[in-house]
Amino acid sequence: EAVLERRLRDKEIQQRLRSLPRVRALRELREQQQEVLRWLEEAQSPEVRKALEAKRAELDADIHSLLESINNYRAKLAEVVEYTRLRSLIAELKDFAARFIGTSEADEIKELQVQADRLGDYLENLRTFKPSAVESPIDADRQIEEIKKLMELYPGLSEAHRRLGHGLIAQIASTVQQKRDEARQWLTRCRIMLDSEGQLETLEQELKSPSPFLTDDEYAELARLRNSLQQRLDQNTRERIEQLFMRLSASERQDCLARLYQLLQEERV
Repeated sequence: EAVLERRLRDKEIQQRLRSLPRVRALRELREQQQEVLRWLEEAQSPEVRKALEAKRAELDADIHSLLESINNYRAKLAEVVEYTRLRSLIAELKDFAARFIGTSEADEIKELQVQADRLGDYLENLRTFKPSAVESPIDADRQIEEIKKLMELYPGLSEAHRRLGHGLIAQIASTVQQKRDEARQWLTRCRIMLDSEGQLETLEQELKSPSPFLTDDEYAELARLRNSLQQRLDQNTRERIEQLFMRLSASERQDCLARLYQLLQEERV
């Protein structure tokens, strides 16, 4: 009778084992794991025990894989640097978190979600900086300072995330250096134009819009260049006036001198 009862119990366990649904949530996996362990304590049939051991191994593997996924997501968040990829991870984490409802690991997943959201804010803010569009050294310093403050605002950033900020700073510095080189070359061209009689008017227009990336010494040189240009233009103006004056008749010269004298008198009033 006892043997018959054991066989009936083994058959019942076998049937219940076969009817176990495939689950994905951690709490349900653990519940099935405990159920299988209880059945193992009761089962006598080698065939049933073998099936139970296989199921236990399967559940152990599923639980281990699920818990290992937490570390995998943590690693992914530490390395992701593309905003679109991060948005995908955030969506994945939302589905992933549902598998931990009612477990002690749920808070850990929640923390990963918070971290992902904060990282999204950080990456979104970084996208607002345009290193190639720096307008002046002051603008460059402002952007660099804002990036540094941004990195301080998110103290949990990984090395990969901090490299993004440092990379932007390096790009801004590179842009400034490039524009300084261009400004220096522009100033050199202006010097050459000063020695070319036919380009003085063009040079006058050029000097009205100097690059904001000139150094203090170059700005001083620019001032000297403007002064030299003005002297050349004034000299050319006088020479041109003399040439035109000499083309006048004697009487026209007298009239011209009288008119000039009248203008001088008017200025003194």
